[in-house]
Amino acid sequence: MAREVLSALLDKYEDNGIKDLQDPKVLQNDPFKELGGPITITKEFGGKDGFNDFLKNLQDEIYAEEIV
Repeated sequence: MAREVLSALLDKYEDNGIKDLQDPKVLQNDPFKELGGPITITKEFGGKDGFNDFLKNLQDEIYAEEIV
């Protein structure tokens, strides 16, 4: 499930920018409803704190500068 959530989040980011990654309500919409909704998804990541950590790491990776 984590792979599907990551893919969906990246699609949302591509379509709408960072705002969807910062809004926990995004999990109430498609395609996340099809993956079980907010409660099921956050449980998959170890709860709310675990999911928030995942989002923070995802944002860090998206905006990481490549050091040459």
